[in-house]
Amino acid sequence: MAHFADGVLTIAIQGLTGEHIKELTGLWAEHERASGKTVTIEQRDNVPLPDGKKLGLSVRPGAVIAENLTRRLLFALPPGAYVASNPRQPITWKPLFAERLGEMSEREQVWKKVVESGAAGRLCYVSWMEEDFRKDCSLPDPTDNNEGEGWKNG
Repeated sequence: MAHFADGVLTIAIQGLTGEHIKELTGLWAEHERASGKTVTIEQRDNVPLPDGKKLGLSVRPGAVIAENLTRRLLFALPPGAYVASNPRQPITWKPLFAERLGEMSEREQVWKKVVESGAAGRLCYVSWMEEDFRKDCSLPDPTDNNEGEGWKNG
């Protein structure tokens, strides 16, 4: 994950040791300095981004996600993401769990719903647009009066 603002590039690197990161950034800095540019490298942990998020495990809107619904995934998704479990209810064929995610402060309650529904640890799909979510869930379009009330958040 990277963030660039006010001439500062902030990069989150996962899965490498501090020595590997130092080697990579050192080589890059040498190259830039050789071309006459000024480069300063600072290592920081858990750097807050301007919108209050922290660098680390995160998922950007638009990412294609089809994986097991874990607590870690749920807490990595941004507000507004639509999550639908692949396992379905036997008669209605609706997902065991389907919800548009709200703020992070609500995630613990959402996780409880995931566990209670039986969707925890099972395949899920993440959608970024309501119409895609409706297709994933086989939900009616709320603008179509012949289909009833349609899906409501929460």
